[in-house]
Amino acid sequence: MNRITRTLAQRSVTRLIQVACVLALSGLALLAWSILDPSPLPVIAAMSVGQGLGVAAFLCYLVAVLVDLVRRTPVQTKDGLEPPPEGPFSVRPERDDE
Repeated sequence: MNRITRTLAQRSVTRLIQVACVLALSGLALLAWSILDPSPLPVIAAMSVGQGLGVAAFLCYLVAVLVDLVRRTPVQTKDGLEPPPEGPFSVRPERDDE
């Protein structure tokens, strides 16, 4: 389990989101094919492979959200809580002096 955790921590959240988008669009393409050509083979492919791609896309997105949450969780130190690392989408508190 420690090896999996290290691997996920090193992966980029953006890369996981990109993989999720590609998987979801591939699944949608299969579903569109089954609508445009309603013969048995496209319908079966859309219902099995398309659904598998959609589930894989959802799982990639879920892992990306969980990795991002873990990265942003404050770390307990001897002096108190260490703030989470700054990211491209981190919210900064408003300053009153402006």
